[in-house]
Amino acid sequence: MVIKEKVIEPEWEPLETGDILLDSFVHLKTVGRIMNRDFTSRLTKLGLTRVNFCIIYQLRQKFGSSTPTMLSKRIYVNKHNISQAITELEKDGIVKRTINNSDNRTTIITLTNKGKQYADKIITDVRKLSRRVMSVLSEEELQTLDKMMTRIRYHYLLEILDQ
Repeated sequence: MVIKEKVIEPEWEPLETGDILLDSFVHLKTVGRIMNRDFTSRLTKLGLTRVNFCIIYQLRQKFGSSTPTMLSKRIYVNKHNISQAITELEKDGIVKRTINNSDNRTTIITLTNKGKQYADKIITDVRKLSRRVMSVLSEEELQTLDKMMTRIRYHYLLEILDQ
């Protein structure tokens, strides 16, 4: 296969057995592993773990503030790892913990001003990478992919993990 004048090595070709269901599942898992390995390496160069990035992303792009329990649920990481990551980010001045005024048992995590600036820089870098990775797809294909991945994600979470 040739993509943009670059030859793809035969060992990189997806294995196609004729079983579209199994082939698609294995292909999805392989693409996920490739992207995760590369993304983790890039985050490491920025001094971040995947969990730290996910916390920063969730706080900056999605929710503004959150409890450690909700962060754990949103990014599918156990509470112990979330707590460790929050402690690291707090030491670096990226996040702060405050006690919830309406429930003294609950801790709220928010980005500091320094954390917001840091998040904006990192998210900009990740957006550039995303643009490069997804440049092979049209806008319509991206929207279709997003809808399909969302359906698979929710189906997996609601139907498969419970079994």
